[in-house]
Amino acid sequence: MRTTLTIDDHLALSIKRIAGIRGVPFKTAVNEALRIGIESLENPPRQAPYRTETCSFQLLPGVDPHKLGQVSDELEDMAKIKRSA
Repeated sequence: MRTTLTIDDHLALSIKRIAGIRGVPFKTAVNEALRIGIESLENPPRQAPYRTETCSFQLLPGVDPHKLGQVSDELEDMAKIKRSA
């Protein structure tokens, strides 16, 4: 099928470069790029679900689990004060 396309300049340069490297005509490189692109859109690669490893830990003596965010809050406050100064 013959059709007219408007291709971005940087894409056209890339396709011309690839066609030159492979020693194929421009239209062959365009068709191959379209074929690969369409195939990857129709059949995206399957990814394994993201999993995190669990680990157990114990708090050190004297550490209050209810105040774990306090240090983070204080550091954030100090950073804000430093930025505004």
